[in-house]
This record gives sequence, C-alpha cells and structure tokens, in this order.
Amino acid sequence: VEAIQRRLAHGAIVKIYDLDEQGAKDVHYLLSTYIQTLEENHQPDAVQHLYTLLERPHDHFVMIK
Repeated sequence: VEAIQRRLAHGAIVKIYDLDEQGAKDVHYLLSTYIQTLEENHQPDAVQHLYTLLERPHDHFVMIK
C-alpha cells in the first residue's frame, strides 16, 4: 500500500481500500483469463506464481477509488 501511495499524485483525490467481494471476483476473472491465455500459449513457467495470487487475492491486491 505504501508503494502505491508514493506513486499517487499529491493532489489525487482517491482512497485505497481492502479488496471487497466484487473486487475479488474481478481479480479472479482477470487472473483466470490471463492464466488460461498463458497456458494455451505453452507458457507454464509464467503461470506458476499467478496461482498464488489467485488463491489469496486479498493478500496481494487493493482497490483504489
């Protein structure tokens, strides 16, 4: 979260939130689609770490509103 805060413009009117249920669903959909594309293109090495993100999206993602 601190890394994201450093990258926001000083005048940015946004807040950082924990991932809610809809956010987790969105992340799951996007990662699943990305994983499927990588697997279809024979890139299994690129997929391994993504399963960790997919299993626990709340540990790896936040929402910015």
